[in-house]
Amino acid sequence: MRTAWIRLMCVVLSAVAVALLLLAPPQRARADTVRRSDPTIGSIQLLSQSYWISPAGVFDAHVKVATNAPLDSMYLEAMIFPHLYSRSALGLSFQNIEPSPPALYTQVPISPSGQASLSVQVSGSTTPQYLKNDTRHLVTLNCLTSCEGVYPVQFSLVAKETGAVVAQLTTQMLVVNRATFPLRFSWVLPLQASVTVTAQGVARLPQDELNKLAQLIGAIAAMPQSARPELAIDPATLAALDSSGPDGSRIISTLADWAETTKRVVVQPFAELDPLSLERAGLLPVWNTAVSLGEHLDAELLHVGSPTVWVAEGAIDAKGLADLPASVRYLVIPPADLVPVPSTLTPDHTFDVIVEHRHFQAMAGDPILESLLNQEGLTSDLAVHWLLAELCQTYLESPNSPTTRGIVLLIPPGSRFTTSFLQQFGTGLAASPVIKTVSLVHFFAQTVSSGSRAIESSQAEKIPRLYLPMLSKVARSV
Repeated sequence: MRTAWIRLMCVVLSAVAVALLLLAPPQRARADTVRRSDPTIGSIQLLSQSYWISPAGVFDAHVKVATNAPLDSMYLEAMIFPHLYSRSALGLSFQNIEPSPPALYTQVPISPSGQASLSVQVSGSTTPQYLKNDTRHLVTLNCLTSCEGVYPVQFSLVAKETGAVVAQLTTQMLVVNRATFPLRFSWVLPLQASVTVTAQGVARLPQDELNKLAQLIGAIAAMPQSARPELAIDPATLAALDSSGPDGSRIISTLADWAETTKRVVVQPFAELDPLSLERAGLLPVWNTAVSLGEHLDAELLHVGSPTVWVAEGAIDAKGLADLPASVRYLVIPPADLVPVPSTLTPDHTFDVIVEHRHFQAMAGDPILESLLNQEGLTSDLAVHWLLAELCQTYLESPNSPTTRGIVLLIPPGSRFTTSFLQQFGTGLAASPVIKTVSLVHFFAQTVSSGSRAIESSQAEKIPRLYLPMLSKVARSV
C-alpha cells in the first residue's frame, strides 16, 4: 500500500493540477473538414470491409443506407478512383474531393433492409476498363503496370428523380505486396479514469469507471500480440485502483502481467501538470516531484523498472528535459511542440535532442493521424480504415526501403473510440503486409536516425520550443 507521503503528495499535486487548469488559456478549436450529408435525408454507414488485399485480390465492402424517403426512390453508386500519390491527396479524399476522374463507376443494388455489398476484383492490364451502370456485385478494376496503392472508394446515395446526392461515404481500398522492409509503427494509448476522493481523503474509482477500465483492458488483451499498443497509465488512476477493493486489485494484477510480458508501459507524471507554467512560476520542483511519484507508483504496483522512454503530454523545454529521470534515453514529443517546416514527405526517422548534459533520441507523434481521431462525426469503423490508409500511404512514400522508417501515433486522451475501435484497429495492424507494430523501445532501436539535431527557437510570445529545421516534415496542415 502507498505510504503517507505518497497520499499527501497525491492531494497536493492534484490541487496544483486543478489550479493550472483554471489558469490555462482555452485551446483553439479544430477545423472540421469532413463534409456531411443532411442526416434527415439520408446516411451511409460502413459495416465492414477488407483491410488489405494483394494485387489480383478481391476487395469487399458492406454498407447500410438509411433515408426518410422511400428506399426505391434512391440508388447507390460506387466510384473507385485511381490510386493516390501523396498524403495530401488522401486528405482531400476524406473530404470527398478527388484529384482525378473515377477509374470505375457502378451502381450497387440495395436490399430491402438497406444493405449493399460491393466486390472489386483487381486485375493488372495494359488497358484500363471503365464500367457504366453495371449492377453486378462483382466488378473488375484494371490497373496499369503496378496495382499497388491507396484507392479511394466513394459511395453516394442518389435520388432517382432529381439526381441529388443525399449522402456520401468515402473509404479506401489498400492494395499492396508483402514488404521485405515494412514501416515500423508504435502507438501510445492513455489509460485513465475519473477519480473520486472520499471524505477521508482516499482516492477511489466508482464502479462504472472500474467496469470501463476492465472492458478496455479486456479489449487490449484480446488483440493480436503483434499489434498491441504502448500503455501510458495515469498514476492517479493507478493509485485509485489500489484503493478500490478487489476489482481494482484485479485490474492492477492484469496491468502488472501486461508490463512484465510486453514491456509496453510508459511512465507518466502524477497529475496533469504543465512544466512550462510551473517553471514560469518558479515551481518546477513540483513537476519533478510529480515525475518521481509516477515512477515510484509504477515500480511499486506494476513492478516496472526505471523508464527508458518518456512520452511528453504537453509542451516541455530544455530545463524540463534535463530534469527527466536519468534512465530516460528516448523521447516521444507531441507534434504541437514542433515548429512545422512544409514538405511533401512524412517525418519517418528519429532525431537527436541535446540539452545541457543530456542526449536523447526523439520522435514526434504524427499530427495527421492524431487529427483523424478528433474528427467529429467519424465512426470507429471508418476511423480504423482511414488510419490504415494513412499508414499505407506513408509506407508507399518510399516502399520497401531498406532504410528502416517509422511513425508514431499518440491517441488523444479522452478519445471516444474504445473497445470496438481497438479490436478492429488491432486486427488491421496484425494483418498488414507493410506495417510492423513494435514497442517504443524497439522502435527507437530499429528506426534509423536522421542525424538532425533539435535546437531551441523563440516563436513570438511562446515559450521556446523544439525546432527541427530539417525534420519537421508534414504533408498537410492540420
